[in-house]
Amino acid sequence: MRERELPEWVDDLLVTLRQGNGTLDPLFVWWTGRRWVVLDGHHRLEAYRKLSEATGKPVLVPVKVSQAKDSEQAILEANRENSKDKLNTTLDDKHRQAWYMVVMGIGGSVRAIAEATGSSKSTVGRMRKIRDQLKLMKYSQNRLLGLSWEQAVQCSKGDQNGSYRGVIDEDEGLKDEGTRWAERLSKLFGSKLKDAPDIAALMLLSYGRATTKRILQSRFLWKIRTEIEQEEQAEALAEDFDGDVLEDITTVPEGSPL
Repeated sequence: MRERELPEWVDDLLVTLRQGNGTLDPLFVWWTGRRWVVLDGHHRLEAYRKLSEATGKPVLVPVKVSQAKDSEQAILEANRENSKDKLNTTLDDKHRQAWYMVVMGIGGSVRAIAEATGSSKSTVGRMRKIRDQLKLMKYSQNRLLGLSWEQAVQCSKGDQNGSYRGVIDEDEGLKDEGTRWAERLSKLFGSKLKDAPDIAALMLLSYGRATTKRILQSRFLWKIRTEIEQEEQAEALAEDFDGDVLEDITTVPEGSPL
């Protein structure tokens, strides 16, 4: 799914919640031994959060529990769930998942990664070749993770056709203008916006609900929000596992809310 489509998709899910029986397909979750991690269903979770905010009431979120015994198995299961032909799953989604697994070196064989993500075996094989090529070009793992599959292909060619240059130039222009605005606000308020985020949020709301909503739906803010969720998930997956807890994860451990 393209970044610009993400907020709209969450709003569509929210409409489904309100018009239907109040539930969506279960989230796919995993108990690391210390806490719960959402493996699949982040957009559904966001829709439930919006519903709770709108009604002012807590909502029950249906979940399906992964039986994975380690982080790699959990990632494989998550990708299998996400690669099912859901309404919101695009070829780009499948390629993104496959590229992540290839760069991280998880998932096993080409066939296993293809089956887990819904990508073709030939595409996964090509991903491995391009990953190895970019590594020879001194690309770090973090830098590879920052590339989409399409961008990785272009980088492997030395970006000869410059197909991403226009988007990059546009975003760089917006970032420069944003920096100028930030400098003006810094001169006016000093560190107040940073030290008092609630007041900054109220200032934003003073521009009206519609404007605030448009700002929060910006692809730049959505990207940061997604990155935070991915970082938290990666940290949870990297934690030491409690084997005793993992023996039976069908019951939510006491004191361990989702």
